[in-house]
Amino acid sequence: MPGKLRSRFRDLPQELTDAIVDYLHDDRASLQACALVCGAWLDPSRFHLFRSLTVSQYGRLKTTVDFLISCPDVAWYVERFIILGEEITNLSLKWDHFSLLLSRLPRLRVLHLTQFVLGVNRGGRSGGDASSVFPVPKCPPAGPIEEIHIDTSNLVTYDFGILLHFLALFTSTRRLSLTVGRIRLLHEGGVPGLGAPAPAHIALRELRTSDIPLPVVAKLVTETRTAQTLRVLWFNDVLVWWTPEDVALLGRIFSALGRHGSLRKLIFGPIPILVPPPYGYPPLHMPDAAPSTCASSWFEDSLTDRRWPTSMAVAFALTVPNPPWNRLNLGRLDGLAELVLRTHVLLPLHAALIAHLPRSVSRVRVVLTRLMHRADSGLWAAFDAVFAAPRFADITLVVDLSTCCNNPIASKSKVVAHAKARVEAALPGVRAQGRLVVETEMETKRSWWGE
Repeated sequence: MPGKLRSRFRDLPQELTDAIVDYLHDDRASLQACALVCGAWLDPSRFHLFRSLTVSQYGRLKTTVDFLISCPDVAWYVERFIILGEEITNLSLKWDHFSLLLSRLPRLRVLHLTQFVLGVNRGGRSGGDASSVFPVPKCPPAGPIEEIHIDTSNLVTYDFGILLHFLALFTSTRRLSLTVGRIRLLHEGGVPGLGAPAPAHIALRELRTSDIPLPVVAKLVTETRTAQTLRVLWFNDVLVWWTPEDVALLGRIFSALGRHGSLRKLIFGPIPILVPPPYGYPPLHMPDAAPSTCASSWFEDSLTDRRWPTSMAVAFALTVPNPPWNRLNLGRLDGLAELVLRTHVLLPLHAALIAHLPRSVSRVRVVLTRLMHRADSGLWAAFDAVFAAPRFADITLVVDLSTCCNNPIASKSKVVAHAKARVEAALPGVRAQGRLVVETEMETKRSWWGE
């Protein structure tokens, strides 16, 4: 920003400059041009120009970071910082450089890191122990932050010690979202980096994990203050096979949360992670696979293929004699008000899962990931027969169509009306009891956290 430029209209009335800047607040190109040409616009335009910054090119990342570090008067305006790399070209910064940047952004509230590598990238891996490469600061250099979103980064793939050290840079974090991406990694010999100390001062209120190993989730919840403050937990994993150790570990997580009674909303999605085929049956498309093999796309493909709407995967799920719901310790989550299931079909075993919830749960929300198939009506009817029992009389079933009713070709209203009618017809028992609510995005607006 050329601060040396001056204009003969330097002393324009403040009301006039404020009005023009507010008028151009959503036109960054025009606002930046005004600031470059006329020094009168420089100060009042900084709020709109630097409040939200997005860097998506490798050559501009270091330039932007150096500029913010050297201009604290400009860095003061930054509230939202997004590093958006590409699948082929990751954007990267060294640890010292990035931690210095965070210390220069006192008003930072939202941080997005996508396709981003922190530290020295050596073939996608960080050499050496994370504790020696990324020393834990005695005092967090950055202040409190509202949201951190990390998607496809070395922080959530090859060494989770880097993630733990990264979270220690902030005095507090309210929301944390961790996503690996399309590839679910399996770590042989244990999850790397778990020996690093967890930032004990972190007290998350909302946590979303997608394809993150359970030991990492357990460390974030049980070894910090998060167990006392967490209100929303969104857990998603594409792994088909669950070992007894996985079930026991998730049960310990829910037990820790239940001791403090802070959790209000639990989101599972997609639900197939909780419906493994019976042991001894390998995945359909992987005949030589072992039970520990990761099938990231098999379950989703087999369930959503319209040629096989009642696929063998669903048949396997229906034959599971004793789903491990009781070992999840869901009944200990005192204070839980809502359970959210992200799935495309309802099964009787979902009702069995709901039966293990504490009495404080008054609403179960089902977010349909695709439109209901006519051939699935028998499965919905089986769920309806179980869920209409008196033991579920105090629970309202909300079917959310905002995700699946997204057809760019057909009329939106017709798609919504058709989907709503089909759901109501598939659940006659619950509907007759007045416990069925079908919602669309036209009726309710919520953030991606489900608020």
